[in-house]
Amino acid sequence: MSDKNTVSPVSHKAEWTGNVAWSPMMDKRLTDRIRELSAQAVSTPEGPELEKIIRELRDALNEHIQRLRERALLPPEDERRSPR
Repeated sequence: MSDKNTVSPVSHKAEWTGNVAWSPMMDKRLTDRIRELSAQAVSTPEGPELEKIIRELRDALNEHIQRLRERALLPPEDERRSPR
């Protein structure tokens, strides 16, 4: 009997992309962080605190871009699963 609230282990399976392990949960955390920093940047007046937030946001966006580049180099999912 399956529970509707059970998360499939396959949906959170980590994959290695270059030097970084990738999982959907990692992407979600990073996306949430980017959203949080964006909201903070909009609501923070100019000054040192805003500059700090902008630096963190830039770093998070660069990390997201790097992850996308690494994932783009992976073969399609069906090719990764089939034995060679």
